[in-house]
Amino acid sequence: MSEKSPGNLLVKFNVIFILFLVVGLSISALVYHFGNNIERSTSQLIDEDLQVYSNFQQLRKQLTEQESALHAYYASFNPSLFEYDFIAAHGGAQDTLDQLAHYFDHTALSALMNNQQIVMEIATALDANMRLQTRSQTDWDLARLQLQQVRQLMQDTHPLIEQLTGIVSQRVEQSKDRVGSQLNYMNVLVFIYGLTALTIALLILRSVKAYLSANKLNSRLALFPQRNPNPIFSFSKNNIVSFANPAALRLAAKLDHSVEALGLKLGQKIDSFQQNIKSEEKAFERFELLLEGLYFQCELHWLSDQRQWDLHLTDVTAKKHAEQKMVFQAYHHPETCLDNQYRFREVLEQFVEQNTVFTHGIIEIRSYSQLLSDNTFNKNHQVVIEIAAVLDKVCHDMPEDIKLFHIGDKNFAILIPSSECAALVKRLVSNIKQQINLAQFSGQHQVELDFGFACSPHDGKDVEEINRNTRIALDSSASQEHTEYMMFSDHLGEAIARQNALQVAMRLALKSGDFELYFQPQLDVTKNRVIGAEVLIRWQLNEQWVSPAEFIPLAERSGMILPLGDWILKTACEKAAQFAKSGYEDLVIAVNISPKQFTHPNFVENVKSALFDSGLKAKNLELEITEGVLFNNENATINSLHILKSMGVQLAIDDFGTGFSSLSYLKDFPIDKLKIDQSFVRNMHVDSADQSIVRTIIDLGNNLGVTLIAEGVEELEQLNMLKEMGCKEIQGYWFSKPLDEAYFNDFLASKQSVA
Repeated sequence: MSEKSPGNLLVKFNVIFILFLVVGLSISALVYHFGNNIERSTSQLIDEDLQVYSNFQQLRKQLTEQESALHAYYASFNPSLFEYDFIAAHGGAQDTLDQLAHYFDHTALSALMNNQQIVMEIATALDANMRLQTRSQTDWDLARLQLQQVRQLMQDTHPLIEQLTGIVSQRVEQSKDRVGSQLNYMNVLVFIYGLTALTIALLILRSVKAYLSANKLNSRLALFPQRNPNPIFSFSKNNIVSFANPAALRLAAKLDHSVEALGLKLGQKIDSFQQNIKSEEKAFERFELLLEGLYFQCELHWLSDQRQWDLHLTDVTAKKHAEQKMVFQAYHHPETCLDNQYRFREVLEQFVEQNTVFTHGIIEIRSYSQLLSDNTFNKNHQVVIEIAAVLDKVCHDMPEDIKLFHIGDKNFAILIPSSECAALVKRLVSNIKQQINLAQFSGQHQVELDFGFACSPHDGKDVEEINRNTRIALDSSASQEHTEYMMFSDHLGEAIARQNALQVAMRLALKSGDFELYFQPQLDVTKNRVIGAEVLIRWQLNEQWVSPAEFIPLAERSGMILPLGDWILKTACEKAAQFAKSGYEDLVIAVNISPKQFTHPNFVENVKSALFDSGLKAKNLELEITEGVLFNNENATINSLHILKSMGVQLAIDDFGTGFSSLSYLKDFPIDKLKIDQSFVRNMHVDSADQSIVRTIIDLGNNLGVTLIAEGVEELEQLNMLKEMGCKEIQGYWFSKPLDEAYFNDFLASKQSVA
């Protein structure tokens, strides 16, 4: 190979580049090294100046200590203050002045040293005056004059110190400015030199590589179009095809076109891009092209030397379809193909940002868990798909621009850009319910929906607020069985806010023991004696009573009913044990048990623990359960009831007659007592239907050998009727209202006959 061949030329250029770079970097390193030495030397100088600053601070302190020692000596008449404190401070000041003498000449410090000498003389004289045999012999006027002289000398010393400090400061600033200027100059030189060297080296290397690459590519360039698997077309300036590679010919055959016909179509599609390249004087432009269902990534070049256009096509149809599928899946529900929660969030945020007046609604399939349990997986999803189809049709048939989203398995969302909130919602819900009732769903299922709506901006000015308030309206609708839909309102929001506040307060009340039990006495009307009492929970919050009708359902929904029920059971057993110890050994305390509490796996053990911990006999405890509990997991219920019965606990059915109509459980379950619900007792003295119901319940209980107790007895006429029908026990305001523990104790003591 000749000496001037491209290979040798590249080697030479590389050697020159490396040498140039090494020399340049070496020089830069040396300059940087020298700069660091200068900076370190300067730092040492500055450190000495800083030490002088420290010495002046120490001197000020020592002068103050001298003056303080003399004043203390004068005040306390203690010679040791002079011998030790003053002498030590004066000696320290002399040492500090000796250290400063290394930095200043003797002339600069002479005034300070003279002052210290005079101070020493005055202090010695003061000591001699103070050491006379008795305090009465001491010349106190002279002593005070001497102290004043010392103070004046000290005050004269401070300006001298400030003057010397100023000299040091000036030296430091001059030194810093000089060194900083030198370093900046040096750094600029290093940067300029390094940047220049690097630029030259890169240019040399780039030129060499470009030259060699051009030589290599020129030999292969002629083969590139023929071997390229992607179509390449060349067009004249009039967009007539002048060249098409083999891949371009295959594309024309695939689309059932001649090369000329395909070139004509392509020429029409690329015309605007050609104009753009010319107007902006660009070398090429990349863009995407849709051609008869196929997507192509295109690169268009203008070859000015050849006066022609080169168009390179890359088929990206598969990639485009995959991207479109991913985008669709990202923003659509996989089963119903409706826009999903992510699209819903985007549209909602857009509405809020643009201050759009709109209605936000959430639709929920009622009893969705029941739907899941009644169907196979596939059939359940088919029902949801059919519901989505009905909702979609209703929304599309209405003239408003209603946007429907499938945001969860059982939830759909609606956004309606309209200011007619209430009227529009009423019409929409009516249309949806009408179509839902007419539709035939898989498995012949009847579908019910819950609706919650909120209007923005009145019910929320940001995404979180409008979402939260719509959800509040939905939850309120779902909790009311026969409500068609619920619109959010300030009153509803306040009610939810109170519920949330009560939940927090209930948790705190459980921890702090703010709940208390009241006792409503129960009377055996045949023997006219108190046989027991039902415990009723009471709660006073911020000096106001909270109704159990308000906080008990809230506890059930929030899950706090379990710890609350356990507290009631435990506390009731403790109070009952105290009553028994007070002599009321046969008094029975009745405790209401919630369904969730009774069905808890540890319920029976909790009862055993409450009895054991309190020392209460099982016969003094009565558990009241509702009829619905008996039909929830019947086998487990029977087992729990028999265990409790075997322990000696009494069992009662609360609110009898208001629940399930089946009476077979009365012979299957070990029940001791039936409580006739107060809804039948309240009007029995004026309502013949209620009389018949009460009489039937009493006859049934007596025939089965079960004790009966009537709740809510408030009138003497009611009492007489119950006696006549054969009911032996009553409870209600006629006999006594619920009493706190102290009043209940007094009540028991006032009755001559107590079980």
